[in-house]
Amino acid sequence: MGWTVEIQIVRDRPLSPAERKTLGSHVRSFKLSRSSEGYAFAVAPSDAAGGVVARCSGKLARTADPDGDPDAARLYEALTALRALIPGATVEVADDLHLVGWDGERCTLVENPDQELTPAPKDQSSWTAVPPARARSAPEKPTQAAKPKRGALPEPYEAALAELAEQRTPVLPPVTDDEARTLVPLLFAAMIRADKARDGRRRADLSALLEQMPAEVVVDHGLEPGRLTGPASYSVAKALARLADPSPYSERLLSIWFAREPGKGAHEFWSQVEPALAAASRDPRVVARLGTSLLEADLDDLDLARRNGVTMGVLAEAPGGWPWLVRKRRTERSAKTKNMTGVLLDQIARPQRPAAIPTLLLELSRRGADRDELLIQLSRIDDPRSLPILERALATDQYTRTVVSGLGNVGGDRAEALIDGLGASADPLVRIRAAQILVARRGRDAIPRLLGAVADAAAAGAWRGECGIGGWGNQQLGKREDALAEPYGLRGITRWPEELASMPVPEASGPVEAIDAWARMRSPNPDVRRDAIEAAHAAALAAKDPSVILALVAAERFHAAMLERADVSQYTVRGSCSRVSITNYWSSWRKLARLPFDPMYKYTYVTWNYLVTHAAEIGAQQIPPELADLTTVEHVATAVAAMPDQRLRFEPDELTLWDAAEQALVA
Repeated sequence: MGWTVEIQIVRDRPLSPAERKTLGSHVRSFKLSRSSEGYAFAVAPSDAAGGVVARCSGKLARTADPDGDPDAARLYEALTALRALIPGATVEVADDLHLVGWDGERCTLVENPDQELTPAPKDQSSWTAVPPARARSAPEKPTQAAKPKRGALPEPYEAALAELAEQRTPVLPPVTDDEARTLVPLLFAAMIRADKARDGRRRADLSALLEQMPAEVVVDHGLEPGRLTGPASYSVAKALARLADPSPYSERLLSIWFAREPGKGAHEFWSQVEPALAAASRDPRVVARLGTSLLEADLDDLDLARRNGVTMGVLAEAPGGWPWLVRKRRTERSAKTKNMTGVLLDQIARPQRPAAIPTLLLELSRRGADRDELLIQLSRIDDPRSLPILERALATDQYTRTVVSGLGNVGGDRAEALIDGLGASADPLVRIRAAQILVARRGRDAIPRLLGAVADAAAAGAWRGECGIGGWGNQQLGKREDALAEPYGLRGITRWPEELASMPVPEASGPVEAIDAWARMRSPNPDVRRDAIEAAHAAALAAKDPSVILALVAAERFHAAMLERADVSQYTVRGSCSRVSITNYWSSWRKLARLPFDPMYKYTYVTWNYLVTHAAEIGAQQIPPELADLTTVEHVATAVAAMPDQRLRFEPDELTLWDAAEQALVA
């Protein structure tokens, strides 16, 4: 996350060499911290024409607040100094929140700043960095008399490395344990030197030699913090895996693991030790120690988040480790823990064991749960209990886009019949996904159906620019041709018809309702509503048309109220999905409608209330007849109450049954 700022220096002539040096000194004096991207400029060549002669763009601070972010404060000082730095030049500044401007004395947060930027040349391949990046010192070339340092390995091992480099199988002399205790440290040291020299091939060859050393010797020398976090970490993990019994080394490994306190480098340390822990988790004592630590962990503790995440990953695959994850979820289900709940559930579902179904169903029944990912996880488990739940969710018309993806993971005639029936869905992306699944299962006979679905979606306007409307936009449907390519989630079901790659998308066979039609904003399906609202936002902003502000606020309020009534989360546990609110368009509407900056803007009602209060001042409003009865909060409540209740419901006896099944698993 961050806050993006664009800075341009504009003048009728390029910077002179002396001015480049001045700019470089300025940048060095206002160096930002490592938590932001670098503050540096790309400068036009000396023979360039006038216009934009230097520019800087990036996430130069995490927030725009100078009181809460030292980088933001330093950036404002830098911009203030920059205005007077280059004679005859103008400094232009813009940011993605439309906050930065000149208040008459300095650059800072101002109300409605002028942020029009001069168009910069598209071809900047000949521009240079100011200040230039520091060149890495090249290693000294050895003289003819001096031999290059190769790790001081005995001659037979250097010969073996040479054979490996030539992709031949090395022939090694027999190695005794005593000889190995001398050789293994040398191999570790040589691997570190190869890593520093960025000689990946030699490092891989040294790793191959370590695999031929006695496993006990490699582990004896490798179980040290420096080894476990260095280039030899995987060699240590492989040696642990070769041991018939890793238990003699378990306490030593665990003491290293738990001795590391949060701080600089701790996240990398815990990640790099993961392979060794996974190899040692055949020992029940390792599993018990990791499980106990997870059970006692506070999942809201961000300092230990990475350690807890790695612990979950190891337990998910370790013999006897998975029930600890379920036990942890049982103990904290009633708490407000949220930071790593999604990670915990992902690890419970990852092995795709039928025993995970009671846990996933209990999560699915929780009020306010993010059910999209849970339904997909259930669909991946080969168990007869999965399909009825998908069918129940499909009947509510609240999770159709998710369920059709899930049905692609389920075999059998019943699942295929459900997919077949989605060919008449009001959601064009659902029709495409259903057709894709049928092509994957039936082959060429289903191609016309897919082409028809894509044609209808194209006619409706489901693609805009590089990102499609809806939750699959960035995943696979950036443009209409993507729908004809083999979908990632369906690979391996059958061979995708090769002729699809060269087929053009036909015209729609008849009239198609536009994806941003006002009537679609009253659909019972949340994805259809959300697509229509997002498309209408984008169209209004592109046309700079503030006359639809009240209509869009009415649609947003209706959509949010419908989600609340159906108990459908607007956000996934990772913070986003296709049902996001007006905050996606907040900064753009601020500029067009001249909203004052309000730090509470992320609460949607703040923006909605302001827009409603001041809409008439911004411009004459047009309310389409489809939304005419939704102009107040009270009207929205009345309209929502009249809609059919489409909540995903669970009976008390079901919850009791699932809870008992989960309890039996961890007892």
